[in-house]
Amino acid sequence: MLSVPLRSRLLRQTCMLAARYTSNEVTKAKPVEVIAQENNLPIERTSLSRGLALNRFEKDFMIYPEYSDAEDVDNIKKFSNKVRDELVNALSDRNVHATGISDEILSVLLKNGIFHGFVPKEYEGAGLSTKDLLCVNEALGVDLSTFVFVNQTYIATRLIQLYGTEEQKSKYLPKLASFQLKPAMCMQNPLTGEITEVVGFHGGESKVHGYKSDVINADIADIFFVFSNELKNKGTGESAYNCYLIDKSEIGDGQITISETKVTHGLKGINISKVHFANIPARKENLIGGYNGGHDAANEIMSYGNFYLGSAVVGFLKNMLEELANYANAGIVGNRRLAENVAVQRALSETGMNTFVLESIIYYLGGLMDEGLVLSTDIENAIVQRYVNRVLREAFVSVTQVAGTTATQEGFPYDKMTRDMNTLLSLNVNDLSLVKSISLSMIVSWVEATSFESRFAKANTLKRLLNINKRDSNWNNPKLKHFIAEHVHPSLEVACRKLENTMSRLDVALNRIVEDAGSRVKEDVATLWSLSTVLENNLAMVATIARASRSYSIGLRNADIELAWAIAFCHSAARQSESELEFLMDHFGLLRKNPSLVNVGAAVVEFGGYPIERPIERNW
Repeated sequence: MLSVPLRSRLLRQTCMLAARYTSNEVTKAKPVEVIAQENNLPIERTSLSRGLALNRFEKDFMIYPEYSDAEDVDNIKKFSNKVRDELVNALSDRNVHATGISDEILSVLLKNGIFHGFVPKEYEGAGLSTKDLLCVNEALGVDLSTFVFVNQTYIATRLIQLYGTEEQKSKYLPKLASFQLKPAMCMQNPLTGEITEVVGFHGGESKVHGYKSDVINADIADIFFVFSNELKNKGTGESAYNCYLIDKSEIGDGQITISETKVTHGLKGINISKVHFANIPARKENLIGGYNGGHDAANEIMSYGNFYLGSAVVGFLKNMLEELANYANAGIVGNRRLAENVAVQRALSETGMNTFVLESIIYYLGGLMDEGLVLSTDIENAIVQRYVNRVLREAFVSVTQVAGTTATQEGFPYDKMTRDMNTLLSLNVNDLSLVKSISLSMIVSWVEATSFESRFAKANTLKRLLNINKRDSNWNNPKLKHFIAEHVHPSLEVACRKLENTMSRLDVALNRIVEDAGSRVKEDVATLWSLSTVLENNLAMVATIARASRSYSIGLRNADIELAWAIAFCHSAARQSESELEFLMDHFGLLRKNPSLVNVGAAVVEFGGYPIERPIERNW
């Protein structure tokens, strides 16, 4: 049971205040930074990952969040298991080559009120908690295309809840909850030339024009969330970035044309199409987030909701592990069970460990959000997304190593699994974008929180030398500052020490990076990659330590295995973090290696492929 007295009442009250600040027209929460500053909240109480990077920690975070009522646990377990079982039955009769959501699957979703879960009770929804939604999405993860299908409604619901007017909420949320309306997201990608614009005509109504590729379920959508540019000042060229909620039933003479529906390798339950908009009325009442509020809405899509993707992937991986374990136990190779093969066990252990870590992170963060113990989760969402990308790639390798050619044989479940994994990865945000989001956001916060002063501004040479000696001492012999081990099971003491050492060294490394590299760090890909890896490991270590401590202390089934897995992971993660941090401390290596990493890719692009001559070539 969650120890509420140990939780900070101040932070919980602050989170409630964030929801109450409204304007006359658009319900919009105050920025997290403003709320934290007004209430004098330390950074570790605002953002967990930022606090870890600054070597600041709150002991309450070692209490793994859980349901306070056993009946609530039983209810959500029964419900999610029911949804999963019914989905499995509906999928068993589905043609693997059929496209679009089947009537059987849609019937399961509607019968169980899946779409109601995202909508608050005051708008005819179920108003489920974050942990409840994680459990439901884990059940949906038995089929990734079903999750992606449902997730479009969740994104639409989230945007209207946060940035919609009261009229928009009353009009659209109940219909989204009952699936009377089906949404589609049309975000811009200027790099590919896909830009929608609002064009104003003299004496007439402004219109939305443009197109967007790779729109999910555009062929069945009733409402479109269209992000577009609108010229504010012709003289200066200044423009506004808006998000319009376009209802097909209200476009008048406007046209929405669907074309170029892609035949994807996997995720057959959704359709990906190109959408053209022509002469669509751009009315003020259709704005989401108000005028020039498109950036906030777009950031919300990018930085929130990856926890549910993570829970769906956890459900997918658990199902995959069950299938592979059955295959390995039943298969005989050379008078021995396939399960006895060390290579097979190693492949399964990689996926099993990845599932354990990802599950620990998402339920840990979901619980903190339910308790109101974190205000900002932008970095954590990016970390979850990157971890999802990695575990899916490694899961693909595990399937091929265990199942061999059966992994690609039609009619076997592994074939659909590999196809769905590949297609989902192609739709996810790429790792480089996530790495930049994680690392640069953290660096900005670190500089602001430490009031960093450039070495060129430090006039006192003796003070600089003393700081260098202190920094070297903190790196070589990091001192325990938080004594995290005092708040967890004794078996996890070493893991806690490794976590504290990593936190201390990361703070030192950041000081060195900002001082020596400055703004150039934005282009140092390898540096950002290393920082992101350390931040991911820190969050994963906190989540797994807290989870294993809780499980072992209350005597959960297989808690000894869970404890062993947590210790093994923390040992591996700490060693990886130490290696990455040692690289970061080598400033000259930093400058030498980063450009070379970029130049390899540049050469491949310039020469149209692999540019190096074969080793058997002669030049005479």
